Amino acid sequence: AGVGFTDSMGYTGGFIPANSDLVLSVLNYSVCASPSYTQNFSTTNTNLSLGTIMLPSSAAATASGTLTDCNGQPVTNGSVVVRYTNGPVFRYPVDATGAFQFSTTLCGQNAVASFIGLDATNQQYSSGMTYTLVNGNNNIGNIQACGATTTEFIQVTIDGNTTYVFSSPTDSIYMNYVGASTLMIDMGALQISGNNFVTFGYIDWSNVALNAQLPINVFYSNIAPDTSVLPMINTYITITEYGNIGEFVAGNFTASFFATNTPFSVSCLFRVRRTF
Repeated sequence: AGVGFTDSMGYTGGFIPANSDLVLSVLNYSVCASPSYTQNFSTTNTNLSLGTIMLPSSAAATASGTLTDCNGQPVTNGSVVVRYTNGPVFRYPVDATGAFQFSTTLCGQNAVASFIGLDATNQQYSSGMTYTLVNGNNNIGNIQACGATTTEFIQVTIDGNTTYVFSSPTDSIYMNYVGASTLMIDMGALQISGNNFVTFGYIDWSNVALNAQLPINVFYSNIAPDTSVLPMINTYITITEYGNIGEFVAGNFTASFFATNTPFSVSCLFRVRRTF
């Protein structure tokens, strides 16, 4: 079996076995557990084109709408974040009039998705709305990116007197899922101009909630006096904001580190966009 992904023009290609009888299946991995289309074909030892594949109308959905700011004006520098139920997150940019449009495949059923509008210029985002996509055209209507700030940052103070601030989009800020067995989340930042970095992690993501306290088990940064630190004991992150996927998680912690050479303390504030 092999997998290929379509590009923005719907094209895909790659190596396949020669002189074989094969089955092509088309599916949207974020929505469908079963194919929306299948086609049997045979290969020889020469290149083969399957031409243009037309999905049945029952398997296709188009969504469109507009994005406005707090003043009701079109957002020209922004995007719409779409997450299908139990699926990954996709981001679709708006055009110069604030309009967005995208197509997706269905699999014999409707697709439930959440929509969040982002205004990059004014650093605002909308509350999430849920929409059920059906085959054919879906008019999402207007989404107003207003009500909450999109500011992302990680602020770290070393020994109470030296503060470093990583902020987006100047710096790269991320949130990673480390492993299913540990349910560990890794957050961090890379300073594009100065090459400073910081990363920290906490476990038990399944119990995260507003005001929850989650244990930290790693902190690593080149701005600390010593990067070789021992695991922390009884050190916790306090969650002060916990939005939906596409929104934000924020919190803080203060910890002392028993490093290899130089003990030091860290105070940290953060606000990072949720990716899962």
